[in-house]
Amino acid sequence: MITITVPTQWFFTPDDDVAALAEYLRILNNPFETWVLHYGFTLREELDRLKAAHRAGILLHVGVDHTEETCPTQHADMQELVDEGIELFVGTSPKGRGLILHDKTMVAGDECWAGSINSSKQGFEQANVAASFVSRPWADLYIARFKAFRRYAWTEERSYQLMAQAPIDL
Repeated sequence: MITITVPTQWFFTPDDDVAALAEYLRILNNPFETWVLHYGFTLREELDRLKAAHRAGILLHVGVDHTEETCPTQHADMQELVDEGIELFVGTSPKGRGLILHDKTMVAGDECWAGSINSSKQGFEQANVAASFVSRPWADLYIARFKAFRRYAWTEERSYQLMAQAPIDL
């Protein structure tokens, strides 16, 4: 748990769908190491930007829920990222199989995104909320959490992984 008091920009979709998507993609465009954890995503702009960032040498870490990854369309999208050389893990909640990894979060440098918006065109059009803010303490906690989920996925759910080998820092 963490308490932070920082200026926060809140988005309430569907009314703020255009602004929320623009802010999400702006954060994703940062030239910093980026950590993305989603229940699932099919947003073509995000996939294209992740590939472009990887080609530009930006370190990327992506995690997705197993149940969403099993969808043929999403599996193809995730395989596309792996084939590009982007680190990606597939997992569930460390509390046990059958429990989903339901995050919709991102950290790029100190910039943070968190909320209930699935990373899809429909996700930004549905009734959701999300926040954009800058917080190094939150980013550090999030990255540690991401690494713990990634470690669990690679040690306990190896059969779900699309990458041939675990990331070097595991």
